[in-house]
Amino acid sequence: MAARKIVMLGGFGVGKTSLVRRYVLGQFDARYKVTLGVNIYKFTDPGADEPLDLVLWDIEGGEAKAPLLKTYIMGAAGAVIVGDATRPDTHPLMVDHLDLFQGLLPGRPSVAAINKGDMAAGRALDLAATPIAVATSEPPRLTSALSGTAVPDLFRDLSRRILAAGL
Repeated sequence: MAARKIVMLGGFGVGKTSLVRRYVLGQFDARYKVTLGVNIYKFTDPGADEPLDLVLWDIEGGEAKAPLLKTYIMGAAGAVIVGDATRPDTHPLMVDHLDLFQGLLPGRPSVAAINKGDMAAGRALDLAATPIAVATSEPPRLTSALSGTAVPDLFRDLSRRILAAGL
């Protein structure tokens, strides 16, 4: 069975790399390192109901209009759209990334995550009212790459959606 390409989309510093590293390597590194271009990780989740070979494309953050972004997205079976719990200004950008992904690959599944949930303690965060929840009628998952909270479930849910779509 062929590997499935998953793209990580979102603004700068929302934690895309940290989510991938937590999921694939079981690690978290608090030192922020900007992704330039794309980092690619291959992983088969041994804990998944039906393990898939995944090729995770950790794409540099930024605007949905970045010149190479469309090229990086092409061929993806699914997408993880990421925002930052501590920076509400990253939430509308999630919708821009989702629109770009769906415009290029209609019908391909995606999941949304508001990362850094561990840093949002005490903040009022209504996931159902986030722009991505309004756009998709599905609240994003609150994740923490630091603690690992909801990270495997996020990727496993996307894997199930890819299989259900026959991709």
